Amino acid sequence: MAKTRTNVWAVAIALFVSANSTFAQRTISLRGQVTDQFASVIVGASVTLADQNGKQQTTQTDDQGGYRFNELVPERMRCEQRKPALRPMMKPA
Repeated sequence: MAKTRTNVWAVAIALFVSANSTFAQRTISLRGQVTDQFASVIVGASVTLADQNGKQQTTQTDDQGGYRFNELVPERMRCEQRKPALRPMMKPA
């Protein structure tokens, strides 16, 4: 009986470790839209995403003012939108 109980715990621990390592590899996407104070879309704005280590990714908004970042590791990030002739806007993502 003790050997069976040990095997059950070993399997349970292996599944738990496997589930945690799978979860750690999961990625997310972040998307948004850049607009002005009148809700007009801003085309061609530069959007930069920075993680806590300072690693940055940059993209441009499309013809609908939209942007998207794919395959991100879930963590706290900072997002900055910038368009020439507009004041930069920073906020947590």
